Order: sequence, then structure tokens, then C-alpha cells
Amino acid sequence: MAPLTLSNITHSVTGSYGLSERLTLTGTAEFSLIEREQITNAGILYITGVEALGDLSASAIYEVYRQGPYRMNMSFGAVLPIGKARTYADTPFGAAQALPYDQRPGGGAFAVTPGITGQVQNEVASLGAQFKAKIHVGEGSADFTPGDRYQADGWAAYRINSALSLSAGVRWQIWGRIEGADPQLVPTQDPGNDNVTGMAGGQRADMPIGVNLLMPEGSVLAGHRLSVEAIYAMHHDYEGVRLGLDWGLNFGYTVPF
Repeated sequence: MAPLTLSNITHSVTGSYGLSERLTLTGTAEFSLIEREQITNAGILYITGVEALGDLSASAIYEVYRQGPYRMNMSFGAVLPIGKARTYADTPFGAAQALPYDQRPGGGAFAVTPGITGQVQNEVASLGAQFKAKIHVGEGSADFTPGDRYQADGWAAYRINSALSLSAGVRWQIWGRIEGADPQLVPTQDPGNDNVTGMAGGQRADMPIGVNLLMPEGSVLAGHRLSVEAIYAMHHDYEGVRLGLDWGLNFGYTVPF
């Protein structure tokens, strides 16, 4: 069986609370809809879909430096494995079959998430960089542990007026191989079942381009922010057989209170 396409739509809700001018606590919950199209060696085309909760993440962000236009934040958090690390669907191989690793919104393992962010900003534009990591601790609940992931972002934004700004940047990610294996998966049936070749480590560079709209003061929605970001894949380098990123979209709506 060979995968043809994979669509992953994730809805996220994030809440942030400022304990002080320098310390902020955040928490994020996710719900994913993952659809995969594949074809068997007999020419049977079928689609499997998953709708399930992802893992819960929480972190603390502390502003370690503030001087004029310069800011630096450090963060540390954790990922709580409440999402589904094993999902099922009917396939040509039988009813209620375990699905490949790329159709599992939960990792099944606890992880820590350190990060650091630096930014310089004036009345016209901003320039920033961020590095963050997701490092798993212990073995996952489904007999496998996702590979650790590291991400570096660089971005620039330009203020058109008091309500509109444009942004662009480069996002680089690298991740390790899955450790262990789910015994319910048959590696010879699907490349996505094989954690050695199909779901091995890799890296990717993307270019996000965004538009940000800040609702003006005096309006009913004053302070609300709408953001739209298109993601273009620039570079792929995978160790094994894997579906690459074609394109992506991020939509965000922020409400302060």
C-alpha cells in the first residue's frame, strides 16, 4: 500500500495569563482532523480519517531582557500526553485496523519544551528569531516514543498602518527517529508503519508569509487581531520514504481581556 496524500487540519485554543509584567503562563489544547488517501497494490483506492484530541501543552514565558527596542524571552514548558497515540479505522486489511504513525494526533509520551526568543522592534518594523525544542522523556504509552524535534524561526514584519502589517520569515525543523515500535502495525503493509525507514528522522525548511490585521481603537472589536499565514516548502531532506509538505495555511484570531 502506498500513501498518496495527507491532510492535517488542527484547531488550537491557547490561553495566556500575565502573572506580572515579565512572567506569562500559557496553555494550549488541540483537536485534529487527519485524512489520508492511499492505494493498494491491487489498485484499491481508499481514504481513512481521524478526528481526535491532541496533546495538551503548558509553558511559562519570562522576559529576561528589556532595553529600548530590544526584548529577549525564555520559556520552559511541558507536553501532557492526553491525545490519542493509537488510532483505528476500517481498511482493506480488515475492520478497526491500527493506523500509521502520521495519523496519530497524540505522541503518547511526556515531553519538555524549552525555548528562547529575541526581537527588536520600532514604530515601523520588527525583526526576531526563536529557537525551541520538544524533547520526549520516557517511553510512550503505545510502545513507541516520537523523535525529538528542534525548530528555529527567523522573521521580519513591516507596519503598513495602525491596523495592517505584513510578515515573512524562514522556519527550519529537524526531528529524530521514532524509538520503539507499535506492535499493532505491520511494517510491510505501509511505509508509514515502518519507524526505521518510513518514519525516520528528517529536516525541512519552510517560508511563512503572513498578513496581520489589528482592529482599531474605538471599534467594538478594539484590540482583536486576525492573522493569516501561508506556508511554502523550500527544502526537504528525509531519511526514508515519507510524504513531504506541499503547502500549509495558518489562521489565527486573538482576543485580549
